[in-house]
Amino acid sequence: MSAPGWVTGFDAAVDAPVYAVRTPVLTSFMYLCTLLANTGTIIFITTAAVLLLAFRRRFAEAVLVVAVVAGGQALGTLAKTVVSRQRPPASTALIALPPSYAFPSGHALAAVLLYGVLAFLAIRALHSRGARATVGVGAVALIALVGLSRVYLGVHWPSDVVAAWFLGVAWLVGCTTVYLLYLRRLGIAASPHEGPR
Repeated sequence: MSAPGWVTGFDAAVDAPVYAVRTPVLTSFMYLCTLLANTGTIIFITTAAVLLLAFRRRFAEAVLVVAVVAGGQALGTLAKTVVSRQRPPASTALIALPPSYAFPSGHALAAVLLYGVLAFLAIRALHSRGARATVGVGAVALIALVGLSRVYLGVHWPSDVVAAWFLGVAWLVGCTTVYLLYLRRLGIAASPHEGPR
């Protein structure tokens, strides 16, 4: 599916300066950033988090992580199929183009979902305002770097990444809202310092 003119204009305006700053050192860094949201990395961290939460008998939180990550990825896969947007040309890519469609970016979406929900749970568990701020800023920076890496490496259009961010945030907010309502129904305070007992 071809994108509207204003979308392609946005993509071109962002791509040009990003491609202009490519260097071998920066390319190596961006490749490491993109690995943070590879399928294997996402599965490993998600599984580890769920097992740890289950071991600590934090079953509601474990279910939340699964719902956010698996549900959001399913939405992303559906969106790719419906939109069917082709990726940028291989001539501009620094790594092999994945066989899937471009829109939305799966890596950018996965980063929002996984690191977003983990940051949400960590912030609720931390007592220090400074620690909560650090976790929040760190999660946002990591998510931004993953998205930027996909554009820098030439495997996604900038609008693919922006759409993934919006979709991921919307799904994350929806899931965490349901989670907090569930806690309230159980009579558990939904404060930043308390989780399900």
